[in-house]
Amino acid sequence: MNEVLQEKGKKRIFCRYIIKNGKIHYPKKAKFFTFLVSAR
Repeated sequence: MNEVLQEKGKKRIFCRYIIKNGKIHYPKKAKFFTFLVSAR
């Protein structure tokens, strides 16, 4: 379940897990991973 929010010309993306090298990684101390990416 991903969600996107606006924040000062950037977007914050929330992800429950990340797939890297075919393995699923979950955050250890939080419910979501968050990333700020530039908005188009």
